[in-house]
Amino acid sequence: MMPDFINRVLKFHFSTPKMLTRGKELLKRNKIRFIFPILINIIPMTIFLFMVTGPLHAVLGMLILICCVLLSMKISRSLIRQSLKETRELIPEIVQRLSGVQKKAEEETVNIITLLHSIIRRSKEGSEEANAVVAYFMGSENESDSYFGPSYVSRMLEENEAAVTRAGSVFRAIGQINRDFLANLRSIFNKIETINQAVSEIDKIAFQTRILALNAAIEAARAGESGRGFSVVAEEVRRLADRSSETAANMEKIVESSMNLVNELKSNIDEHGNIGDFEIDETERNLKETFERFKKSIDNISEAIDVLTRNYQVVSKDIENASISLQFQDVIHQEIGNISTSVVNILSQFEEVRNILEYSEKNDSKEELSLSPISKFGKDAELKKQSDQEDQEGGVEFF
Repeated sequence: MMPDFINRVLKFHFSTPKMLTRGKELLKRNKIRFIFPILINIIPMTIFLFMVTGPLHAVLGMLILICCVLLSMKISRSLIRQSLKETRELIPEIVQRLSGVQKKAEEETVNIITLLHSIIRRSKEGSEEANAVVAYFMGSENESDSYFGPSYVSRMLEENEAAVTRAGSVFRAIGQINRDFLANLRSIFNKIETINQAVSEIDKIAFQTRILALNAAIEAARAGESGRGFSVVAEEVRRLADRSSETAANMEKIVESSMNLVNELKSNIDEHGNIGDFEIDETERNLKETFERFKKSIDNISEAIDVLTRNYQVVSKDIENASISLQFQDVIHQEIGNISTSVVNILSQFEEVRNILEYSEKNDSKEELSLSPISKFGKDAELKKQSDQEDQEGGVEFF
């Protein structure tokens, strides 16, 4: 019966004189209602005692039974009061711990949000710097919005491509020069052969001239004194023929040496000229292949940097979403505040129940009960609500 009585009392909040008056009336009605179960339990046993024993023994048993019931009620009230006292002592500790947890959660939330703010700021700065580097080296997708103009890599590729083209032109020009030089050398060789033939003809003419001079000397000797002048002329012609023959011989040696040198040079040019043309073509092809591989490597690096930049942006977005998710800590803060308020209200109700029990036990004739504990915890609850409202209004500023 007592738990039912306590549950009924806990449904009311005696925070005003009007509610206190209603509590007294309810207490009186509950006292009357509380007598009926006692009578129902005592009367049957009293009748049974009257039937079994004498009136004196029945009255004595009834008094003993009433004393036992009253003693049981007193012990029950004492236990309830002790339990309420222990609960009243425990609840402020719970409220204090909840306040500490609330304060600690709020501080940690502020620290985490501050740290995430810093990480997001640095991530955005790093992403912007990476975008600027990519825009400078690789260029942007929209060329009209590019601050740096054509990318550094594109300029370098254009310059290298132009250099490769110029190198190819130089190699082709060198090859043409070699071919022209070889053609001129062949022409010189042909002319030297022509000179050699002319020297041979001069040698033949000198030989025939010596023979003619010899014949003229023979005829001048036959003529005697009349042919002496002709003999002198014949001697001079022979000498000129000898000198022409010597000159032709010297020229033949020089032409032969020049022809040997030209032949050797021609052979070397023919051999190394073909090798040079092949090496020039091979070098030009290698340069083009190397340049193409370089372009592919630059494209792969550009794609890798682009992927890295996008991942950086995704990480920054995830951190920002995590920071936004921390806003729910404010909801937890409010829930802890509501729990603290509810615990304080329960404490006030326990204090009211304890006062009512003391009032019913003392059966005091005063008109009002002492409201100091109720007012104290009521004021604490009100201050707690105001503090929570101030924290919600001027607390942490989220994103």
